[in-house]
Amino acid sequence: MDFVKLQQLPRVSASIEHDSDTRKFKAYKKRLEESCGAGTDVSGMVFSPSSETTQLAVACGSKVQIYDIGFGTASEVVSWSKHKNLIHSIAFRKDGKLLIAVDGDGHANIYDVGITKSIIRRLRGHDGAIFSTVFCGDNSKVATAGTDQTVKIWDIPTGQIVHNLTGHTDSIRSLVSVGENGLLSAGSDGKIIYWNISEGSQISVLYHNGPVDKLAMFESGALFFSIGSGSVRMWDVRSMEEVVTSKPMPLKHTKPVTSAQVSRCGDFLATASFDMTVKITRISSWDVVSSIACGNPVTSMAWRDSAICIGLENGSWMLRQPRAADTAPNHQSSPTVITENLESTRYYKTTLLDAKNVSGSSISGKKESNADYLFRKFEYRKLIDYILDASTGVLLSVAIIDELIQRGGLVPSIRDRTVEELTQLINWCSRNLVADPRCSIEIVSQVLDAILEGNPKLVSSPPEAEAGKKFIDAIKVLSGKIGQELTLQYRSTALIGLVESVMTA
Repeated sequence: MDFVKLQQLPRVSASIEHDSDTRKFKAYKKRLEESCGAGTDVSGMVFSPSSETTQLAVACGSKVQIYDIGFGTASEVVSWSKHKNLIHSIAFRKDGKLLIAVDGDGHANIYDVGITKSIIRRLRGHDGAIFSTVFCGDNSKVATAGTDQTVKIWDIPTGQIVHNLTGHTDSIRSLVSVGENGLLSAGSDGKIIYWNISEGSQISVLYHNGPVDKLAMFESGALFFSIGSGSVRMWDVRSMEEVVTSKPMPLKHTKPVTSAQVSRCGDFLATASFDMTVKITRISSWDVVSSIACGNPVTSMAWRDSAICIGLENGSWMLRQPRAADTAPNHQSSPTVITENLESTRYYKTTLLDAKNVSGSSISGKKESNADYLFRKFEYRKLIDYILDASTGVLLSVAIIDELIQRGGLVPSIRDRTVEELTQLINWCSRNLVADPRCSIEIVSQVLDAILEGNPKLVSSPPEAEAGKKFIDAIKVLSGKIGQELTLQYRSTALIGLVESVMTA
């Protein structure tokens, strides 16, 4: 019998782009492995969204731990064991100062990560386990959802349920915040519901091709993935339609996905699964550029800049990073330095506040300042009264206003004020608009917006009495100050040409 000698098949070479991405993620080596010692899986991992810290929250069993992450190091900051059942999900608030953990009993605890390191709210109201949670809205609200098929929106200052959202017909597995008033929920019924949390109503409903394990939002907030039932689908938030150029993409895992996250640049999707792998997929071509074998089912994952943390079913977790030289430029381990640029930094620091003690309590041996105490107690209205006190300095006042803006508490703190109080606020804007560069146009405009939104009738029709006249006079003074600023800026533009002439002479 004659045999035909077969030619060797040509070797398929990877493209330069694929090769560079593969090399990039191949450099993520295991630098550290920790055991929680709880005898159960690591059910939640999340990096603090604050740019001032490299803190990682880890949930294992009924315990929550906070670590400071360095290159190949993890030092425990605080640990809580306040749950009686297994924790299913954890989430940081956008400023990294609060953390929520939810468990199988339907209980949710909110922890103060920054100052007291203690529970500040216990939320009770679900009938069954809670599987997902996220801070949403104006930073003063949090959403929870689970087996009782409802999404509950909680007001953090009061600890009360604001909205009880119904529409799902099976367990809800994943929640994602969208902008200031939006929320996405998805679960075992295959529905993806877009909610308006300020009104407590549905905006639209989408359908995956089966149960949804996870939702993953792009950093821009314009697109998101729904993952489950063997496929991944990409959706546009604004139109709530599937991306035209997209089609249901095959899931690269053989078992359910337990965690999913889009990279900050929006180029890659990282997914963790019970199939013992973490896969990083290039979104544009849907190629897997890295597959990390973990040896145990992966139950959670967190990814930030040049660090990937992976939680396993055996109660351990690992930290994977490139070599130190590659991570140094992006590593942010020290607080941001206070500068004059409001747009690039936040002013409110506990070290800037006065040392008077209102509560009589001490934290770590130090007296708690008035402002810290009021922020911790969510006494936002009292904070406005506090900054209107003549003894409160400009820097502290601006810091408090800025923090209220970040927490979404400025409008509630100014809502339904008397005309006398509004006059004081207008006068505060006039005094500080030009008195200190930190009190920028941005701060004053936010205060004026809050006055208009929280007191529309009083602003449009001030009373005829003496108080109303003072309010109108205060508005005129502020208008004059703004005019002075505009004139100064207009005159300053004339210097640009002169400076350029000198430079080119």
